[in-house]
Amino acid sequence: MTPHIGPEVEASLRWGDIISAIADGHRLPPPQVDDTVFRRGDDTMLSRAAWIDGLGLAVKTATIFPGNVADGIPSINGSVTLFADRSGVPEATLDFHLVTK
Repeated sequence: MTPHIGPEVEASLRWGDIISAIADGHRLPPPQVDDTVFRRGDDTMLSRAAWIDGLGLAVKTATIFPGNVADGIPSINGSVTLFADRSGVPEATLDFHLVTK
């Protein structure tokens, strides 16, 4: 189950720092990026993996299950996992919805 990301988490983010980090990332070599898509009927899983040499690796996975609406649960879910550039050790798993926002 994906944990709820409440307003207190978003309020604690320093958007200026996030913008600076994104700008810093764009000064590094272009990332290696690859996408994977799996389908089963109406259900889909999309994954995008990226590696920016000197910064790290990330895998963003989203699932789209339209039938979830009938069960009262979100039809789009996912997560982002960050890995250390030098060791490949997982450093963080982030809520997909917050990262996408």
